[in-house]
Amino acid sequence: MADRGRKTNPSCNKILTRRWDERVRKLHQERLSKVRAQVDNKPPAKMKHLHRNLKREQIREERYSAIERENRILLEKMSHILHGKHGLDNKRTSKPRSMNRLVRRAELVRITNENQRILRKIQSSEPTYNHLAWEHERRAHEKYLRSLSEYDEYGREKALVKAVGDAHVPHRTRPASAARRRGRPASA
Repeated sequence: MADRGRKTNPSCNKILTRRWDERVRKLHQERLSKVRAQVDNKPPAKMKHLHRNLKREQIREERYSAIERENRILLEKMSHILHGKHGLDNKRTSKPRSMNRLVRRAELVRITNENQRILRKIQSSEPTYNHLAWEHERRAHEKYLRSLSEYDEYGREKALVKAVGDAHVPHRTRPASAARRRGRPASA
């Protein structure tokens, strides 16, 4: 129990002092429980005219009535179409015609004629490339390549092929240029 420094005050009777302190504490507790707030923290009372937004309800009712009216009109039109003597009339009686049909047709004829003229010109012109001359040049180049190469068309070395034609088969001979690079005279 907190005596808040009362022990410093001298007392003649400890029992009476304790009873007095308890009574003061109970009175203090009672006063604390009865304390009321000085500031009103409750939400303000709601006004009845603010609970219902009459203008919003009026606009909503007007919109609903307009929708109902439009639906009724559409239903009457659909009923008239379905129960009338003509029924559905969705067939087109005439084909759509283009305003510039003749101009487009004349343009198409002009383009076709021009394409035909260009095709005849291409077909009647002489070719500028002579494939026979190309074939002759290709054969001459192949002959030059065969004479310069060290191997025949089957991948065999030409020196061995010539040696087989002779009676003996020599060692593989190196070209004279390879022997000169190594500093030796060319072997025959």
